[in-house]
Amino acid sequence: MPYLTAAVVLVGLLCSANTVLLLGVVRRLREHENRLPPPAEPSLGLPALGSALPSFASVTTAGEPVTSANLPLPAVVAFFDVACEPCRDKAPRFARELSDHPGLNALAVVIGEAGAMSATLEAACRVVVEPSDGTLVRAFGVRGFPAMCLLDERGVVVQAGQDLGLAPAAGARG
Repeated sequence: MPYLTAAVVLVGLLCSANTVLLLGVVRRLREHENRLPPPAEPSLGLPALGSALPSFASVTTAGEPVTSANLPLPAVVAFFDVACEPCRDKAPRFARELSDHPGLNALAVVIGEAGAMSATLEAACRVVVEPSDGTLVRAFGVRGFPAMCLLDERGVVVQAGQDLGLAPAAGARG
């Protein structure tokens, strides 16, 4: 019986020492975490602000050719992926915002296959459906979705991101 008591006491001491060491490690990790810079926002890969409209040529779902030369400016170019949950939420909202501002020129690029998302967007703007390595995706360098670019009347990127807040931009145009 004394051996059993000694073993239980030894295991108890080892567990206590392990707990003290673990608490020290956690404290050190928190100190190091506080020294790290904040995580960077994931890059969408869109053209930089102030850059010119990239050159592209494609065909809309209605069969109309769309190129960098015939895109009416100012315009919004938006990219949505059918496999992306935030895109499935944002696309109908984007279409509603465009419907509220009929004078706003827009081109939506749907990555994947034509379906409900492209049909929703077609009610509000011209739509191009292409694969993930399609012409427009490569031209704009898009790596994340949803992604949007606002181009001014000269074709210069003035705003880029996941949500442009179209109401102020449309209101500024009259």
